[in-house]
Amino acid sequence: ASANEDDVCAPKSDDTSGWSYTWPWPQLNETLGHMLPGQVVYHVAGTGIGKTTGVAEIEYHLLKQGAKIAHMGFEDTRRDVKLRLLSIHTSSRLDLAPRADADMRTLHRELFGPGNVELFDPETAEWTVDAILGYVRYCAKALDCRIIIIDPLTFIAAGLSLGDDERRALDKASRDIAALAKELGVHIQVTHHLKRPE
Repeated sequence: ASANEDDVCAPKSDDTSGWSYTWPWPQLNETLGHMLPGQVVYHVAGTGIGKTTGVAEIEYHLLKQGAKIAHMGFEDTRRDVKLRLLSIHTSSRLDLAPRADADMRTLHRELFGPGNVELFDPETAEWTVDAILGYVRYCAKALDCRIIIIDPLTFIAAGLSLGDDERRALDKASRDIAALAKELGVHIQVTHHLKRPE
């Protein structure tokens, strides 16, 4: 297999795995290159730094490029996620100052009407590693999502039994996520909370 020269050739025009999307900030495009299939990107910082807000900006930029996204948010309701994206869309804090219902419905149709956002329901979903990997597979295969957001990975640790070593379990989850991104040809972005120093 190491002698296969096709590994280094450019994707063919009919190869749907050859898609790419840009980041909303030129510096990231210069540093990281475009978002590609099979990649996993981690956003790691302390609690309250703005990882979720930054990911929402990335999601909005992806939607403007026509990407289909699955958003698995464990800390937010579906309403929270939608209002965050609509606030970016309108450049106003709709969570704090919503518009009239008719206007909100119009905005919802503008952004979510094309059906390019699949939202995870944290209130009814299972939070184990196997369940999350199953959701990722379903989003890729059944819903044709190319970009999958997991926000935050820290909540997967909540689904682990108390006897598990959290670091080893999260390392295994990260390895499984990376393998799945490659297998399915999707791009996965994951936020993760750093613990505050004691």
